[in-house]
Amino acid sequence: MTNVFQLTRTALASAVAVTALGLATAATADDKNTQIGMLECTVEGGVGLLLGSKKDMTCTFERKDGGTEKYTGRVTKIGVDIGVTKESHIKWAVLAPSGKADAGALAGKYDGVTAEATVAGGVGANALFSVGNNLTLQPFSVQDQKGLNIAGGLAQIKLDYVTE
Repeated sequence: MTNVFQLTRTALASAVAVTALGLATAATADDKNTQIGMLECTVEGGVGLLLGSKKDMTCTFERKDGGTEKYTGRVTKIGVDIGVTKESHIKWAVLAPSGKADAGALAGKYDGVTAEATVAGGVGANALFSVGNNLTLQPFSVQDQKGLNIAGGLAQIKLDYVTE
């Protein structure tokens, strides 16, 4: 039974990795964008309710120029999202066409696609593009999460800038 469990987990992780590679390739199709920093988010655990989920998150944006910004937000998934996950961590490279962004510039909505699979421990990827500020969140590392979950579909993230 353990071998079947490990094989299922490996197959799901492989499928997500292939999807993540496709998402990363799509996100980098525009060579005019320049990486301006890294956005790392902690997403609360929760339950996928078949047709989607909503989870709160806290994020830190580390600029290439050395500055740091804090954001709070919510990730909403629409599509297949079945299961329970614990807190997860996601890291994106932030790309901008101008190569720079003002303080708080990441605030806003980002739309894209998501794919993830979790059996005890799992992986996922989310490629997201901003609705209004020409920024792209490119998957830098696959999502690290624990639980029992499979999800795929559309994702939206809303980020709010936290002033100190």
